[in-house]
Amino acid sequence: MYLHTQKGKIGLNRIFPDSWNQKGVKSRIAFTAFEITLPKSQYKINDDPIKLITATYIIIIFYGKLEFPKKHKMYSFGSEKASVSIKNTISEIGFLMVCFMRDEELNIQSLQAEIVLNGYAGISSLSLGKNAILRHIITNSTDYTYYSPIQFTVSGRVHGMPLFEDISGAFISNDTLIKAGELVEKLNKNYIRNKIILSTNWYLKSFSMEETDSFIAKWISLETLCMKKSTDIKPIRHILSKVYTINMGEIDKLFAIGQIFGLRSKLVHNGYRMPIDNKLLNLMDYLIEDCLLYILDASPKFQAKTFINQIGLNVMEHLKSVHKLLIE
Repeated sequence: MYLHTQKGKIGLNRIFPDSWNQKGVKSRIAFTAFEITLPKSQYKINDDPIKLITATYIIIIFYGKLEFPKKHKMYSFGSEKASVSIKNTISEIGFLMVCFMRDEELNIQSLQAEIVLNGYAGISSLSLGKNAILRHIITNSTDYTYYSPIQFTVSGRVHGMPLFEDISGAFISNDTLIKAGELVEKLNKNYIRNKIILSTNWYLKSFSMEETDSFIAKWISLETLCMKKSTDIKPIRHILSKVYTINMGEIDKLFAIGQIFGLRSKLVHNGYRMPIDNKLLNLMDYLIEDCLLYILDASPKFQAKTFINQIGLNVMEHLKSVHKLLIE
């Protein structure tokens, strides 16, 4: 990660104070960047970056370009763990403001650190003006290790999702392409077409989000698709009971829809942040798929049940352990 200024390329090891540059110590750095809209009267800014440095928070303002790790994307792996290389991207040239926050203990979730940092940037704009934060470039977090005045490492962060190939494919053939066309036709003839399209957009957005935000986006997708009122989850249970031809009580035991809704409510209304694992995120995906196929009057695939059977997941017990991890 570098600042490309009028005087050349500057690395983080030259920006951060000595207290952030402890040799061999790995820390998490959240950063958020903005292109500043300056009045013409302020166009002549110093060649050297302008800095505000505190114990935990840094603001750098400069004219030039920012080279930074891209925001994470969702990657599918053949197993729970894999390594991925993330290439840097470079912003357009302009007057830029970059804010940094450091967590030496690595005990803050990356998403939470980014949220806190954006809060700091928002508060700073009360002094700097809204035009300092109006044009957002990137918010992300990286792992940073200082080795010497000329060497440091920055590791971008990604979210990996196991493939589950037998359930999720990809299945590429003439038959599956024809079926895809038939499903689109069913969509266009469906009386809640707009709701389905909105739901699937939230579903797609969830794959570019991490943990808590991804879970909430998936719930919004399911809620948009199935529910008429924001607090009445009975339609979701009803649709799933039709898919699996069992009563709603059995659906509750199998998929714990009420407990999933309870988790969503705590996250949304109480401001909790927490790590959401791949098991729960995958389950949400397959619940959405089951409901979509039913609403489109297509043949069921029983995705959610196949998934929990495959990994031996007791949803109710798993959610109990998830609730214990809730942090403010």
